[in-house]
Amino acid sequence: MQIADVFAALIEPRPYRNALNIYEAIEIIQKEVENGKLDKDVFEKLKHIIKNGFLDKFLENRIRHVFEDFFGKNWEKFSELVEIDSN
Repeated sequence: MQIADVFAALIEPRPYRNALNIYEAIEIIQKEVENGKLDKDVFEKLKHIIKNGFLDKFLENRIRHVFEDFFGKNWEKFSELVEIDSN
């Protein structure tokens, strides 16, 4: 849970700083692993998830839900306009 929490905190924007990109977050977590503060095996799993595109799919779905909530009943029209598969 620690790595997931740290990773999420780094890639999400905060009132006091912009979100870091995934590669910056990985570098920071790598240093914490090297210093013995975070679990190496769990970190390897996170890198595997990122490398294989699973995180991209998760973020894509997360962003999609934000747009669906924002556009509400107009989601179908918006998705057609920007050529998004609305299913």
